[in-house]
Amino acid sequence: MLSPPAIFETQFTPASIHTAGVEFRDYLVGRYGLLMSAACAINLAALVFVIWSGVKPGPALYAIALTVVCAAGVWAERLQLVGPSGE
Repeated sequence: MLSPPAIFETQFTPASIHTAGVEFRDYLVGRYGLLMSAACAINLAALVFVIWSGVKPGPALYAIALTVVCAAGVWAERLQLVGPSGE
């Protein structure tokens, strides 16, 4: 026979939510920061190589460049430099 579930209530203050967000950001940057930076550098190097090799840029290349290279790099830097609440 199953026992009844434990029920508890807690109140999250804005300060505790902010602290949790900062801790999570620090965990992500500490654990995956180097990997994210390397991935951004590899994506940028691949884009430069594709353009240097003579591929005529079209809408697909611009879409890939915008989403993969630019957006990922901006997101990674924002994660490292700006806090989770936009501080």
